[in-house]
Amino acid sequence: MKTNSIIKSALFVAGFSAFALIGSAQAQVINVDFNASGGTSGTYSGQGAYSDPGHNVWNGLTVATSSSAETWSSLETSTGAGTSIGVTLTPTGGGSLTPYDTASDSSPALVAPALLNDFAYEAGTVNIGFSFSGLNAGDTYALYIYSQNGGYDSSYATFTIGSTSNSDINEGQRTGNASYDTSFVLGNNYVLFTGLTGSTSISGSLASVGNAPISGFQLVDTTPAAAPEPSSTALLLLGAGCLGTLMVRRAKGGLGLIK
Repeated sequence: MKTNSIIKSALFVAGFSAFALIGSAQAQVINVDFNASGGTSGTYSGQGAYSDPGHNVWNGLTVATSSSAETWSSLETSTGAGTSIGVTLTPTGGGSLTPYDTASDSSPALVAPALLNDFAYEAGTVNIGFSFSGLNAGDTYALYIYSQNGGYDSSYATFTIGSTSNSDINEGQRTGNASYDTSFVLGNNYVLFTGLTGSTSISGSLASVGNAPISGFQLVDTTPAAAPEPSSTALLLLGAGCLGTLMVRRAKGGLGLIK
């Protein structure tokens, strides 16, 4: 009876291990917080609108005042793994790409998470181009773009990728609803694009009336994990079964046949 119990336990552990090896897949998530040089907000750490429990690594990208494009490469995933993915911000309206941090200013009061308190915008005009490079061709991505002017009541920010445009409106500042300032609310302080496919790069633009910014983003590879080939699955199960057999033999104190 004791041997049967050991066998059942060993096979359960082996089978569960095989299932975990076959079925587990973690979506690749790139988190970015645009920071201002000399700002005090720091880089955000925590969960964004896309839930990625236990993975809180954010790339803090410092924006400098510049009339030309700025590029950051080799971004890390939310787990800290390196990638070849990069992002570029380009002032397209003839102005300068400009950083700002409301935490370094006495007005307005801080009413937003660190992700939203510092940002990049284009001084003089309000047009910014953005692009992502180093993506996996054929994969499908979701893009969460955060845009809130700290505690300022900015005008509508409209982000466009291809023929799709999405806007946020900083509604918390307009209505006095504090929950819109301290949490992530679609259409208020972030926009979402889904089903982005077909290339190793994604490009888009920000345009608005006012100084609406780009505060950061989450780029999520939503491509379903490929199922293992039958031969690979069989090898995993065989290996797990052998592991279970060895555990049983060790429990019996020898390497003889199991009776």
